[in-house]
Amino acid sequence: MNYKIIKQSYENGAEEFGRQAVGVLLEEIERYQRANQVVELDSWKGTGNLEIGHDNMNYIVTEHRKEKETGEIKIITTEVPKINVDFLWELVKQLGPEVTYRQLVPHLIKHYNLTYSIDAFNGGHNRKTYFKTYQFPARILEHMSKIKYDGRGKLTIR
Repeated sequence: MNYKIIKQSYENGAEEFGRQAVGVLLEEIERYQRANQVVELDSWKGTGNLEIGHDNMNYIVTEHRKEKETGEIKIITTEVPKINVDFLWELVKQLGPEVTYRQLVPHLIKHYNLTYSIDAFNGGHNRKTYFKTYQFPARILEHMSKIKYDGRGKLTIR
């Protein structure tokens, strides 16, 4: 805000002050609206929900993803061992009613005998391990109403 203009107009009298103040406020409102303008992007309006089934040993997670280049929707199926989901559930119960990604991952790294750090856990070629040991098990536990998963790393027991 241009406080110098407001101070100067105040010194010139109430009427001038009122006009200047309103002008400055209108400029600020316009600047705020430009800064917070919503831009519509041409994207898929899907919900991103997973379909979760199971057999004797695995949960079967089915995702629907839209290809950016072609717009084609692909169906991707991933098998997540039930033992991974059970381990994550026991770990969450052990660590407390609310637990973060940074608290869980060192235990996952140790349990699965992984050779990389917490910072490398969900990146690059480690993504498959991340999805099968953390992301999908967390989403499955949420689907089972055992936890609330906020998608940003916090899991809360329900």
